[in-house]
Amino acid sequence: VIATATNTVVGSPIPVGSSPAGIAITPNGAAAYVANFNSNNVSVIETATNTVTTIIPVEQRPNFLAASPDGGSVYVPNQNSNTVSVIATATNSVVGVPIPVGTAPTGVAFTSTDIPIPTLSESAALLLLVAMAAALALRIRSARL
Repeated sequence: VIATATNTVVGSPIPVGSSPAGIAITPNGAAAYVANFNSNNVSVIETATNTVTTIIPVEQRPNFLAASPDGGSVYVPNQNSNTVSVIATATNSVVGVPIPVGTAPTGVAFTSTDIPIPTLSESAALLLLVAMAAALALRIRSARL
């Protein structure tokens, strides 16, 4: 944990799962969600106490996840499952079935509250737009990497 006011490490490291690959902080700063790439789960850290409070199973190889702007959900790309899992932050559980998005999704980001979530598909170099409300995946070809 780094104190942003002083840019110094404070406290002890927080143990999470195997190969942490990404972290998302909720907009209110109350929780941090860590994607554990080799554990196939997400650790939830209560930031007030710097302790892991929940471990949420997800699909294979979770990667660079993101919290929604309203803080109600965390979207987790599952690289080896070709899906995105949606976690409800109120219950810290996966909502519904994972959304199929294409080959090897590696990252999720939000542009604003009601804009779709761009997900980069590493293998096919596709930009996938996941409609949040309908949980539909649309593929748009981008330039090849």
